[in-house]
Amino acid sequence: METILKLFGLGLSRLLRYSFGGFLAVVIAAKVNPVCTAEYFKSLGWQLAALASVVVGAGIYAAHRSAVIPVHHWMGCFLFWLWDRCNKTSGAASLSPTRWFSSLGVKRCRRMLAYNVLRRDPKFVNDQERERLDLAHAEFGLVVMMAEGSFVAAVYVSTHPASHPAWWVWFSVGVLLWAASYPGPLQQHASECSHWRTRENNEKTDGFGAVSAVLKKHGLL
Repeated sequence: METILKLFGLGLSRLLRYSFGGFLAVVIAAKVNPVCTAEYFKSLGWQLAALASVVVGAGIYAAHRSAVIPVHHWMGCFLFWLWDRCNKTSGAASLSPTRWFSSLGVKRCRRMLAYNVLRRDPKFVNDQERERLDLAHAEFGLVVMMAEGSFVAAVYVSTHPASHPAWWVWFSVGVLLWAASYPGPLQQHASECSHWRTRENNEKTDGFGAVSAVLKKHGLL
């Protein structure tokens, strides 16, 4: 399996992101409309249907990444802010990456970009660490995608009363999954922020902390 992934230039994190959406779509379709789903697979054959699921999954992931994840991140930032406000924590001492970037002087509209730069800069993070982070975030993203799928199923069932289970069941599952999608990522982001803050204080490059040096190199400070 590892050899195949390397052959196609895919890591496990990317395989999960690209395939899970299609798999989830098939499972939900089979539940809400088993007859049409069975006819779809019968007409295509399992080989082509499996390939189509992966391709559709890649498209679902692209939409998920562009439209849903920014909203999810914004709500995560709000939860960090709320926690810091209740505990009277300053930006310099915050475990929220975006609040901590603010203490370094990164402009509000560039803080998500700063986060992505630190996750990708080859001189700041090695390939092994980047793959580990990508896999962790991919796993968290699967829960968000399950919530999205449940909401889509709720909309479909609400317009097709003969489908099962009832729309409110799908909607309730979606709400629970959306809520469950926050503890893990918040802990992960807090861990990353703590690690970066330590490097900023202990590692110096041209007179700047390790994080500040990378952000200045990319024009973010």
